[in-house]
Amino acid sequence: MQTLLRGVAYEYFVHEAVVWPAVFDKLYQEYALGGFGDRACELAMLKFASENPEYLETIPHETLNAMVKKLLKEDRYFPFYAELAGVVPELHYFENIFFVEYRTLPENRVRIHFAYGDFADEHFDLRTEEEKQSAALSDTTRYEVQEMREMYDGIYVSVFRLFHGEALQYYITEMCVTEDDMVQECITQSDTIFGDTQGEGGKSATAHEGRFGILNDIMVSIAMKDEITAEQMTEEYLYQDFCARELFRVL
Repeated sequence: MQTLLRGVAYEYFVHEAVVWPAVFDKLYQEYALGGFGDRACELAMLKFASENPEYLETIPHETLNAMVKKLLKEDRYFPFYAELAGVVPELHYFENIFFVEYRTLPENRVRIHFAYGDFADEHFDLRTEEEKQSAALSDTTRYEVQEMREMYDGIYVSVFRLFHGEALQYYITEMCVTEDDMVQECITQSDTIFGDTQGEGGKSATAHEGRFGILNDIMVSIAMKDEITAEQMTEEYLYQDFCARELFRVL
């Protein structure tokens, strides 16, 4: 039974297979009994819990905390963290983070090439994917390059923070074999992310509570010429910043 559960959990998390919900009840039962602590099973339970509030309520928060702490200790980050921030305090930071996830073969070299801008930037004109990839190949000087970390068995993740009015255009490359049996770096995916605003053809990253959320609100208020709200938000930010420094002094 445990071998079967491990296999199903792996297929669900790594290959995004459709799994009967009752499987996750059984997974947690085995986990609670100390039957196994398999990484794929834990990741599958966390991801399923992030997508299904009714299942999330059946798992003690202490158990969720324990699973997440192990992942954070190993510097492993996944998009579902943002959905669990409300019940796992350690994940509060990730409420303001946008994740770029890419799936391919394990142990491959995957790089993300990215450039920040704003909605008025001519480079962020929502071109088609083909047009953006073609432009990326001919103009690489404005892009920063970062190795995407393999978080688990072919799942690569990079994280970014965006504020109101900001946009991030990126494309992903990995090593591939051409028709001539030559190994070269190929563009396999591209997209544009928008901070706090949904853009056609792109994705949005919405700020939440906390100091970064307040900074985002300040920027929105300034953009809307709402000086009163901007001033109020600035005072709130300064207060929270003061409290944070007083509560977390270096000893």
